[in-house]
Amino acid sequence: MRAYFTLIGWLALSACSEAPPLVLPAGDEGTGGAGGSVQSHILSVSDNSTVESDPQIAVSNEGLIYLVYSGRLGYAPTHIGYVVSKDRGLTWSEPFSLKSDLGESYRSPDVISDNFGNFYLSFLAYARNGTGASIQVARAESGGAFGSPFRVTEEDEVGFYRRPQLAINNASRLLVGYTTLVGGVSQLAIATSKDGEKWTNRVLTEGNTHHHHASPCAAYLTPQGYTYLTSVNQGALTLRRSGDNGETWEAIGVQATAENGKISGAPLCVASAKNVWVVYGTRKTGGLKEVRVARSADSGASVTSWLTLSNPEESALFAVPQLTVEAPDIGHALFYAGAGPGDESASLRRVRFTNEDLVTPPEEPPDEPELPTYISSTLVHEPLTLQLNDENDRWLGDRVGIAFDKDQLYVSYVDNALRHAHVAFEVLTP
Repeated sequence: MRAYFTLIGWLALSACSEAPPLVLPAGDEGTGGAGGSVQSHILSVSDNSTVESDPQIAVSNEGLIYLVYSGRLGYAPTHIGYVVSKDRGLTWSEPFSLKSDLGESYRSPDVISDNFGNFYLSFLAYARNGTGASIQVARAESGGAFGSPFRVTEEDEVGFYRRPQLAINNASRLLVGYTTLVGGVSQLAIATSKDGEKWTNRVLTEGNTHHHHASPCAAYLTPQGYTYLTSVNQGALTLRRSGDNGETWEAIGVQATAENGKISGAPLCVASAKNVWVVYGTRKTGGLKEVRVARSADSGASVTSWLTLSNPEESALFAVPQLTVEAPDIGHALFYAGAGPGDESASLRRVRFTNEDLVTPPEEPPDEPELPTYISSTLVHEPLTLQLNDENDRWLGDRVGIAFDKDQLYVSYVDNALRHAHVAFEVLTP
């Protein structure tokens, strides 16, 4: 599983004949890390691609890690690349690829694990003729290679979808959150499956206002086992909840602060027991003005406390925030930071925070508001180029990966200090 909630079982990597062989990392070496780094490697360099982006991580309870990413080689269709470690990131397989037999371009990967030793990969498959895309999911059993993908969206049908993201609840029900165009309006949708092969799709919203950035998460190890879905509607952060494995949903939380109308970037949520945290950004030309986290302590019934994670004294522009939790009261956020678009001295930074750090705004704003306080961030890696243009070979991508397991923090990101963007991995001490 991606964060604090990890597998209760593990199957050995060598059990599957198709499993990638584990070797020491190949290709370019990283340019250095900081902030308690144990290992730092660029892992994605191979003959399969020259540019890689959008890394995501899933971790099992016994240390099996899948790191997936988008890969591109010249003008060939993009594919999904992945590497595997069976020793908590100390050694890695060579990069493997999942490519389309139909000439489709595979992009926007996400990965998650269940408690039976399976890893699931979701992605967008863009049609070769440019008519649209489908959402697909592939499964890797027992730490082996990903098999042929299954269609999540309707068979033999393409549409206009955005950023599918995976979750799994305590009933082992798989969910994919995404957005789809209905009558020219972007609407929220959810797909559910018991086995990763057969999927049921539901469109959750309607009307003439656009909904963006559907991100599901689930509360594990709790009796109610709620599943949550966060998104942006008319610039406001929204939160929905399902108690029946994604069949029905209720909108139970909306951020009602001065930030309404300013939310930008893709909000992402994690959940533990009755706690739900959502990380998001506020809008600024070229990137994000702030990175913030919101918390619900009552299973999403209300969102009452917030914290600004980015420090304007450290950087002026931020991008691609991601979140995980170490414990029910401790979280970690990861994001890029720099002086502005194209800054070649940008960095990857993280913030460790507790629930006590979050604040509840007063019902009546004071006459003289106090200046905000910030938690100092920790440097993970530098230098990077803050390249947010997806047509550039140094593009940082739309995602970074972060997961906590066994007192270690795993992060994956794009290192673009060289001529091209490549995917790197580090193990950090909290």
